[in-house]
Amino acid sequence: MNAPPSPLDKPSQIKKLVLLGLFFAFWLWADLWTKHWADTHLADPRHPIALTVTPDEKGKTIAEVVTDRLGLEAGKDTERTMAHVFKLPPVAAFTPDTPVFGPDGVPEDTRGFYVFWREDASLPPRRLDRTDRLLANRWLASAREDADPVEVLAAVDGALAELKLGDWVTDRVRRLSEDRLGEVTGTRMHPIRGRTTTVAPRSPAVVGETYLVEWRQIDVMGTWFKYVYAENTGAAFGFLKGAPPKLRDGIFFSLTVVVLLAIMGLIVRIEARHRMVLVALTAILAGAIGNFIDRIRYGYVIDFIDMFLGSYHWPTYNVADIGISCGVVLLMLDITFNKDSPLVTEEEREAKNAKASEPESATPEKTS
Repeated sequence: MNAPPSPLDKPSQIKKLVLLGLFFAFWLWADLWTKHWADTHLADPRHPIALTVTPDEKGKTIAEVVTDRLGLEAGKDTERTMAHVFKLPPVAAFTPDTPVFGPDGVPEDTRGFYVFWREDASLPPRRLDRTDRLLANRWLASAREDADPVEVLAAVDGALAELKLGDWVTDRVRRLSEDRLGEVTGTRMHPIRGRTTTVAPRSPAVVGETYLVEWRQIDVMGTWFKYVYAENTGAAFGFLKGAPPKLRDGIFFSLTVVVLLAIMGLIVRIEARHRMVLVALTAILAGAIGNFIDRIRYGYVIDFIDMFLGSYHWPTYNVADIGISCGVVLLMLDITFNKDSPLVTEEEREAKNAKASEPESATPEKTS
């Protein structure tokens, strides 16, 4: 007895997979491209945009450089953006074994660092604030109100004495590999000392200097719909955002692999005539892989679409989340209204058909 033909042997199925593959590739590209745009064109104090003046920009003002690079247009957003531009502090050389606190470590007046942790140094740095000592002191003081402040401070200093810069950085930048730690601590850390002062927008831009833009948002439709930079360490809409990083990574990796394999299996098995289900599954697949790529590269997902529905602030999302959400809605509609849905089991289909074919119960006639 011959085995049944594989779905891939049918020309209609091959055509289906090709078309769905093109749709998948487009949606994944749109997601990754928009995230890269948000990464390099939107900013907040923890994620400033770094602009290094090139020889071609000689003679321009700082305002002209920022406006040209970011494509700014006249308006409140541009005015506010230009009010948050300052010069990148000079780099300082450290080693992974440099103590974060103490007389032989990072200088006491260092408030934090701008760290260019990614291989491409033109990408925005991460701002890391050196607030461990202050926060630990406050926590112990609040936990033991009767404690001597001097003893509390001594206990904090003792606990932080062994903290090394390499461990401190990798704890905050979780996708920084150990083989690059020496390069980053030695040549890519810019200490923040004293008060940060912004530069005058009309002052001349110096070739070779790097300027940081620490605020940039775009109001698309007033204040209710705008583009902002956000990082989501959880799943869609912040799920598991507060979980321990290692546990969160393990859960996401396991669930993602299982879900992706299941979706791909469904796409191969479902017949081409179920177009809506196939499109929905492909959109979910592209969105899940797009967010998974971000999570593998950075340890977080870049979100940038920010909305208010009346007074309610909708969780910031991205193009991948749109694909996942729309795909889920389409699947629910198909299961609910399509009697021939491939996602409904034969038993459920027979029960629906039996219920639909039942005659309406007779209603008693009214007597006069």
